[in-house]
Amino acid sequence: MIRPEKLELHMKPTPITKISESLYVKRDDRTGFTLGGNKIRKLEYLLKEAIESGAKRVLTCGGIQSNHARATAFAAKELGLEVALLLRGELPKDRQGNLLLNSLIGADIKTVSQVEWEDKETIMEYWAEELGDTYIIPEGGSNSLGSWGYVCAFEEIVKQGEFDHIFFATGSGGTAAGLLAGRDITKSFGTSLHTINVCDDENYFNNKIFSILDDFEKSYEVKVNRENFHIHDGFVGEGYAMASDQLIGQIKKLCQDTGILLDPVYTGKAFFGMQQVIKSQKLTGKALFIHTGGAFANFAYSDRYSK
Repeated sequence: MIRPEKLELHMKPTPITKISESLYVKRDDRTGFTLGGNKIRKLEYLLKEAIESGAKRVLTCGGIQSNHARATAFAAKELGLEVALLLRGELPKDRQGNLLLNSLIGADIKTVSQVEWEDKETIMEYWAEELGDTYIIPEGGSNSLGSWGYVCAFEEIVKQGEFDHIFFATGSGGTAAGLLAGRDITKSFGTSLHTINVCDDENYFNNKIFSILDDFEKSYEVKVNRENFHIHDGFVGEGYAMASDQLIGQIKKLCQDTGILLDPVYTGKAFFGMQQVIKSQKLTGKALFIHTGGAFANFAYSDRYSK
């Protein structure tokens, strides 16, 4: 097996919080402040390659409130790199949450419509050529190299305890691919992996995640077991980044009861989707929920919380 080198950009290991006798939370929301969340784990590998390639700038993409875009912007600036962001949606009059932070740090921001978003890779390639000396990071940092971030996370988890089930949100597929590889590398085959998709559908993510794993296996000379992995569809709601009043209320209650702050885009949908899956499928044993961050996005929903 070939293992790539990485930078050390975040606080680790992240702690595990006990919620009940059977439910625990891996606090990847505590990887740092502006670098908080799951994306920084992937960026430790991707930005290492960007620096070694001689790039002066990194370019990535995401939604208007992208956690990945914000983490990339701050990590890149800390390393002396410029940053350009291609964001899906319209710039609001008042910038809040991750978008406000991206503006504060001076990221070069371009926006595209939902239709234009379908050609995001091509748009980034043209923009990178125009800018020069630019390293492109895919949406969510989700490729075979970025997936190593969650190989490391799984290795962390194994040292912290044994779990029958691990649940997490999926938005671009890299976290899932990394956890599958990490389970294989640590030989933790008794652990079931469960993901709640927050956009698209099960078929889309089966193809996306396994495509990343195909590249991972070829690049790093390792074979990954893909069994005992479950995508639980049906929790997207009205669409990506669209939160129901029920979800907003559930996030508020969990925060008040435990001090754990989820977000309406990723972790909120995944956490409450997990609870329904555990109940409906009568799952037993210890379950671990990976809190992949996203707190800053809550500020963009401030009017919803004030009701």
